[in-house]
Amino acid sequence: MNTKFYLVAKKNLEYIKSNITDDKYLNNLLYANIITILETYLYNLFVFLLHNDFKLLKKLTTSSKFKNQKIPLKLALTNIEKYIIEMIKGLNYHNLSDIEPLFREVLDIKIDYNEKIIETINIRHNIIHRNGYDKDGKIVNISKEEFLKTINLFSIFILEIDKQIIKKYNVKD
Repeated sequence: MNTKFYLVAKKNLEYIKSNITDDKYLNNLLYANIITILETYLYNLFVFLLHNDFKLLKKLTTSSKFKNQKIPLKLALTNIEKYIIEMIKGLNYHNLSDIEPLFREVLDIKIDYNEKIIETINIRHNIIHRNGYDKDGKIVNISKEEFLKTINLFSIFILEIDKQIIKKYNVKD
């Protein structure tokens, strides 16, 4: 059994896998979308858990990222929960160096990313922000084999996070 968030991510990764073409530009966009799928999974999962467990929301306020956050007193007297959730929604969920500590400190979930995950995020950055070129002006080329390996890597990566979530929070589809 998996979370509904994992099932959506898996479906989207399968869609990408089935639509790899010989068109380099389309493939670059599909490849970049692998990271978008990861971001959406992490974002939806994190916001869902915070919305449904006030203790986690309180834990968030003591996390290294937010423990020194200053807010106006007027805001503190209004809907502080909504304010905190809006801050969470504004994070970049592809920046795993920011997101991993939040998951670890707040949810007690380990996001065990590796160099290949970071490399894929950087390739996505080159595709999105440099139109498919790296910092040195070299074109980003992704073979079909590498593309398929990356889809598999992210499927496993997201599944490992999902297993921890199910075990700890019993959140299932």
